Amino acid sequence: MGAVAYSGGVSKGVDVITGATSLDGLLKDFYGPRIAEQLNNSNFALDRLEKRKDMKWSGREVKFPIHTQRNSGVGFRSESGSLPDAGGQNYEQASISDVLFYGTIQLTGLAMDSVLSDRGGFRRALDSEMRGLVNDAKDHFGSKIFGFGQAGASVGNSGKFNGLLGRCDDAAVAGAGTAGNPWVCEDMIEPLGYASTMAPVPTVSNNFGQTRYFKAGQKVTWGTQTQLASAGDGYGTIQSVVDGATIKVVEGGGNAPAKDDYFVMGSSTTLGNYEFENGLNGLGCILSQYQAEGSQAFQGITCTTGADYTWQSYTLDVNGAFDDMKIHETIHNIEEVGAGRPSVLISHYTLLKEYADDLIGNVQFTSSPNFSGGYQTLKFSSDREYDWVVDKYCPYGAMFILSESDLFWAVRRDFGWDDRGGAILKSLAVTGNDSVRAFYKAYMQLGWESLNAHGALTRITISGNPS
Repeated sequence: MGAVAYSGGVSKGVDVITGATSLDGLLKDFYGPRIAEQLNNSNFALDRLEKRKDMKWSGREVKFPIHTQRNSGVGFRSESGSLPDAGGQNYEQASISDVLFYGTIQLTGLAMDSVLSDRGGFRRALDSEMRGLVNDAKDHFGSKIFGFGQAGASVGNSGKFNGLLGRCDDAAVAGAGTAGNPWVCEDMIEPLGYASTMAPVPTVSNNFGQTRYFKAGQKVTWGTQTQLASAGDGYGTIQSVVDGATIKVVEGGGNAPAKDDYFVMGSSTTLGNYEFENGLNGLGCILSQYQAEGSQAFQGITCTTGADYTWQSYTLDVNGAFDDMKIHETIHNIEEVGAGRPSVLISHYTLLKEYADDLIGNVQFTSSPNFSGGYQTLKFSSDREYDWVVDKYCPYGAMFILSESDLFWAVRRDFGWDDRGGAILKSLAVTGNDSVRAFYKAYMQLGWESLNAHGALTRITISGNPS
């Protein structure tokens, strides 16, 4: 056999030559056995809170009584004194209605027939899309678990925070909305709708994670809160997330993004076709930013104010460096003024780092941090032990302290593929398309049996720049 020589080029692979004859045209490419996943599909907070799905229901809405007042007809008297005036208990009706969640896939007949086996592609087309959508649905829920509650009917537009991704503070948005000249929104603020009084939000020049809930390829609708409450002002697609304060938007309809426009998930300006005020009653509902809105009603009951924690959560505005004593203080205040027994702390990874940096040399952990699998959990000791769960989507500088026994999921329909008619895949042939479509959906809502059983810390300074 003659000598074998190799060319120096690597862009096409190895050029194998026997004598004067090149065999490159006879060689096949060899592909690895699987798709290399590049997306982070971990949602530890959602995994923790999803455990309680024991409320299965049907009908119009879920109603349950809230005990809001004691009988005042008690007290000490003298032997000949009058008995206390008669009093009574007071109850109010809390109500929970559906939140409707959908995911959709659509494949052409050609796409399905082209990838019928592993020989035709890395993975069967239908299998790939169905698996991917399930992961994407969970990830979306995982981010929205930190959103705000739906605003009560009596609250003005200023109280509508549900579904927001961020607000544009750019006074002069550049671009034309085309792929080659996209709209450039440079000064994005209020990630997930959190105001600067709720989480550390430095100046936009710091590029500090203001765009962290935006993803390339997202379909978005925008407008002021007033506009979104009736009709969006424009819609388009996120072309790219440039940095912690800048996004580029293309392929839109309606008007261009402008200063004070909020972005929400959606691909239409028609009310009801985007996420504004259509989402979960997320953890943000226990923050003062939400509850302190004038006449704010949550689950049909007006939030109390001031020192009345009957239907209100305890929020501590740290506005400074991490201090574990603030966590102790918040836990104890929740137990003193509220009705719950907190069981879990939830924060972003950065606060767990602040805790470890602050205490690693002074205390012994009751269990080591688990970074290999399962919940990313550390034990925190106060009057008892609490699980500390960290999550990628939790707002920076915020910590939620929850009584899990006072939370539940009101589930009309759990996550699953729509199989009405006996089939998951619905043919679109009646519309003239050689395609099939499938829907993944859930009808459920996070229910809060009490608000004073939970609390939060806000504006805890984090070191470094995690964006």
